[in-house]
Amino acid sequence: MIKIATVQQMRAIEAEADARGLSYAEMMSRAGDAVAQRALSFIASLPALTPAQVTVLVGPGNNGGDGLVAGYRIATQSNAVVRFYLLRRRADDDPVYAPVKDAGLFVAHAEEDQRFRVLTHAVASADIIIDALFGIGIQLPLREESARLLTVVQQALREVEVPPPPAFSRTSLTRSRSSTAESLPSTARAGLTVTPAKSIRMLCRRMRRSPSSRPSPVC
Repeated sequence: MIKIATVQQMRAIEAEADARGLSYAEMMSRAGDAVAQRALSFIASLPALTPAQVTVLVGPGNNGGDGLVAGYRIATQSNAVVRFYLLRRRADDDPVYAPVKDAGLFVAHAEEDQRFRVLTHAVASADIIIDALFGIGIQLPLREESARLLTVVQQALREVEVPPPPAFSRTSLTRSRSSTAESLPSTARAGLTVTPAKSIRMLCRRMRRSPSSRPSPVC
C-alpha cells in the first residue's frame, strides 16, 4: 500500500533524517539521482534516431535543486540534449546549479523569456519533461509569474499531444495546507511520478519518433 505523508509529516521526516546524519544535501542528491535513473531508462527505450530532448523545469526551492541534479546526471550519463528552464535565477555558486553552469549546459531564465517563446519550444519539442518547479514549500495563491508559466506549459502540451492527455504532473502542485493531493486547475496529468523518501515530482513524457513526423505519445 502506498503511504502518503502530509506536508507536516514530510518536514518532520526530513528533519529527523538530517538529525540522524542524512543531510538535506544528500537527500537532494538521492532524489535527483532517482529521477535521473528513471529518465535514463526511458531514453534507452527510445529509437536512437537523434539524441533525446530533455527539458527540466526548475523552481526556486529544494525541488528545483532536485531537478538540477537530475538533469545534470542525465546530461553526463547519456547523449541526451538537456535544457534547464529556471523560474528564478540561482547564484553562480549554488552547489547544484554550479555544475550545470560549468558544464556549459543550456539554461534559460523565465525573466528573460519574452512571451515564453523559449519555454513553449522547450516543452513542445521535449521527449522527457522533468517537473521540478514546486514541492512541499509551495504557498497559495501562486505568484503571477508562476501561474503564467504553468498556463504556457499546459498550452504547449495541448498543441503537440493527442489523447491520452498531456503527461504533466497533477500532483506537483498541491494545496500546502491539505493532506490530500488536491490539484490546481493549471496542472495536467502525470505520465510518471517519482517519489523517493524526499518529496519530489517528476513528469516524464515518453514518445516514439518517426523520421518524417513529430513525436507521437505512448504514455
